[in-house]
Amino acid sequence: IGDILYWGSAGSAYHVGVYIGEGKFIGAQNPGTGVVERPLSHDKPTGAVRVL
Repeated sequence: IGDILYWGSAGSAYHVGVYIGEGKFIGAQNPGTGVVERPLSHDKPTGAVRVL
């Protein structure tokens, strides 16, 4: 089970991340920084989809 977070509108997201618990998510910000861990307060997602 996991939660995929998205930024943008449903069906037209411009960024996605994976919720890892404790108010944090991971995402690939850009090629220079690669995958990073961030608090949800850093940039609140538009929505989420649960994957079972």
